[in-house]
Amino acid sequence: MKWENKRFAETVKGAPGAIDFLKKIGFVDDKSNQALTLRTVDEGVLLVAMQMLQKQRRSSVYKSEVGKIEFDTVVQALLGRTPDSSEIIKRKTYSDKVPNLPIEKQGTQTLVRITLGAHTVDRRFRTDNTLNAAINYLGSLSSLIPTKIDNGEWILINTTTFPEQILDLNIDRNKTFYALEMWPSAWLELRAK
Repeated sequence: MKWENKRFAETVKGAPGAIDFLKKIGFVDDKSNQALTLRTVDEGVLLVAMQMLQKQRRSSVYKSEVGKIEFDTVVQALLGRTPDSSEIIKRKTYSDKVPNLPIEKQGTQTLVRITLGAHTVDRRFRTDNTLNAAINYLGSLSSLIPTKIDNGEWILINTTTFPEQILDLNIDRNKTFYALEMWPSAWLELRAK
């Protein structure tokens, strides 16, 4: 397996523990060919390795991590795409509902950080703004985000607290950041349900 092979780099090289696993089952780092090479084939070792991988793929941890990767891919696609005219109108509708950015260090305000997969956004709000302001802010980035939140496909989690709390938007959406104890700052995370 050549180190510069695109598929190898995308699927194996960056996966935590993958290279160590391959070395443990007999692959060696062949620096002259810039590759991982299996010099001797031990079918017993390969069979046990395959069984271990299959067992791991059925585990809840593996499925959860794959779900996170898939979610991150969708979010990055949403945030990275150039919006068409329809999406521009939808985003503007959300943007118009977002309160003005408070003047820094004037009055009580909260800094809300929202993790969207591998991406994080920050926005300041007055503490008397509601959680709905943050959701509208997300809608100004992509109209699909509040739609998926409203449909229950995606959830907002308050990770500021320990243990973290899933926000019940039927109750919490219209509460102020102050009432939700999300001041002077809050760290929220968007996740697939």
